[in-house]
Amino acid sequence: ITNNTMTTNDTSAYVIQLSSSSHNTTISENNLNTTGASNANGIEVTGSTIGSIIDGNTLITTGNTSTGINLQSSSNQSTIINNNIDTLKADGIGLNAVSNTTMERNVITTNGTSSNGININSQSNSNTVNNNTITTSLNTSYGIYLNTNSDLNSVTNNTITTNSSNSEGIYINTNSDQNTVANNSITTNETVSYGIRVDNSNANQILENTVVTFGSSSSGLYSGEGGANSTWNDNIVNTTGSNSDGVQMRESSSSNNTFERNIFTISQSRGIYLLNNTNNVVDNNTIIVSGSNNAVMLDQDNSQQNIISNNTIINNGS
Repeated sequence: ITNNTMTTNDTSAYVIQLSSSSHNTTISENNLNTTGASNANGIEVTGSTIGSIIDGNTLITTGNTSTGINLQSSSNQSTIINNNIDTLKADGIGLNAVSNTTMERNVITTNGTSSNGININSQSNSNTVNNNTITTSLNTSYGIYLNTNSDLNSVTNNTITTNSSNSEGIYINTNSDQNTVANNSITTNETVSYGIRVDNSNANQILENTVVTFGSSSSGLYSGEGGANSTWNDNIVNTTGSNSDGVQMRESSSSNNTFERNIFTISQSRGIYLLNNTNNVVDNNTIIVSGSNNAVMLDQDNSQQNIISNNTIINNGS
C-alpha cells in the first residue's frame, strides 16, 4: 500500500486497517488524514497480523483517541520507521499487547491532553524504541509511556520535549520490569513534569540519559513508589525550578537502587532526595547545588542502610 492520499471523516473510521492475519504487508509513503470525532486511527493493525512494515507515511488525526498508528492483539514483529505523525487529541503510536516491534526515526507531535508520543501498554514486551523525535504539548502527555506489565523494552537515543504540566519525558509504570532506558535527551518545560519517572516497576536500567527540567516540582529522575532494584547510572541531569531535585525517591517500596557516576546540576533544590528509602547505593556522583540546598538528603525514619560514598559535592553559593 504505497503513495496514496486518503482521508476519512467519520467516527471509528480508520484510513488503513490490517486484520485477520494480513501478514508481511508494507504501508509506505502515504498521506493519511482522519477528521472523525473519535477512534479514527490513521493506521490500525490487529488480528494477530505479523510482520507489518509501516515506513515513511505522513499521518494527521484530529479526533479524540484517534491514534496515528495503533497496533494491538499480538500484531507482533512489526517495523514502524520514518513516519511523520501529528495528532490533536491522541497518542502518536500505540502498542497494546504487542511484542518484538521496532519504532525508529519517527517524528511525533501530539497536541492534546493525555496524548502520549509512544504508548506501550498491556504486556507489550521486547520492543525497540530508538532515535525518535517526540514533542507533546498539553497536560498529562508523556513522551514515551511503558505501562501495565510491559517488560524488556529498549528505549534509546530518543529526543523528547514536553511542554505542559504533569508530562514526563519517559514514564515506566505498573509492573513494567527490566526495561532499558539509555542515551535519551529529555527536556520538560512545565510544573510537575519529571524527566524520567518509574512507579511500581522493578529492575529497570536508566543509563546515560541527558535530562533538563525547567518547571517547579519537576525532578530529573523520580520514583514515587515501587521503583525498586533499578540502576540509575551515568546520567546528566540539570534542573532549574524550585523543588526540582536531581533524584527524588519516595516511599519504602522504592529501595535497593544504585546511583553511580551521575552529574547533577541543581539550581533551586536538592541533588539527591531519599524519603523513607532503604538499601540504596549512591556512589561516585558529581552533585552541584546552590545556596542552602542539600546535595544529599535522607528524610524520615525509614531512610536506613543506605551507602553514600565517593561523591563530589560542589556548592556554587547563593
